[in-house]
Amino acid sequence: MISEIFDRKLFLQDQEIKFLEISIELRKLTNKIEEQLAKIDEQKKECDKIISDFEKDIEKEMLDDEKKNNKV
Repeated sequence: MISEIFDRKLFLQDQEIKFLEISIELRKLTNKIEEQLAKIDEQKKECDKIISDFEKDIEKEMLDDEKKNNKV
């Protein structure tokens, strides 16, 4: 009877270890995902800046063209 209890406890400890190992792997994957998301976010910010600069340049060109047309 007591040996069955010890066996059961060993089994439960083994299960616990397996779940802890899985938990560690999930944390590693989560960290990798967060790193990739941070890189993507940085790239999106770079794209937003390029778009914003382009829009400002277009607006400036349009204003310059408008000024030229008004002078003529």
